[in-house]
Amino acid sequence: ETLSRREGMTLELVRGFVQAQLDAEGTATREDEEESARLEQDVARCRAKIQELRSKPFVFQASRDSASGAPLELPSVHFFCGHAFNARTLGTAEDAVCPLCADEHRAARGLQDAHEASAADPDSFFKQLRTSHDGFSLITQYLGRGVMNRTSVSLDN
Repeated sequence: ETLSRREGMTLELVRGFVQAQLDAEGTATREDEEESARLEQDVARCRAKIQELRSKPFVFQASRDSASGAPLELPSVHFFCGHAFNARTLGTAEDAVCPLCADEHRAARGLQDAHEASAADPDSFFKQLRTSHDGFSLITQYLGRGVMNRTSVSLDN
């Protein structure tokens, strides 16, 4: 459109710029597609593991405490991650998380909590949308996080 309004300006003058922009967009698209494919594989792997845990028996074969290396004694606690501990090693926490995997669980839970918090604040989303240079990317980020998957709507406002 700009080229058509300016006399003497030809496509040849901006060809390099346009080509560089198209190349950059193509590279970004390929990287996004690769990341998307990787994430889809991760999701498929997780779903398969969940289905396996729901439908097949899980054999606990650990014979040593994962923290101390001491032989397991009854009572012992086995986690689906494969780690096992003597009950006295873990203490009395009923909702115990594997101490060796706790940081990973905490990080995942923190990310999930942050996503849920952003889902609970639509004003923040619309503020970001109004100020965003690329609203489509913002919307896809929110969709990718599952923020817009809520099935209930509040009509209190």
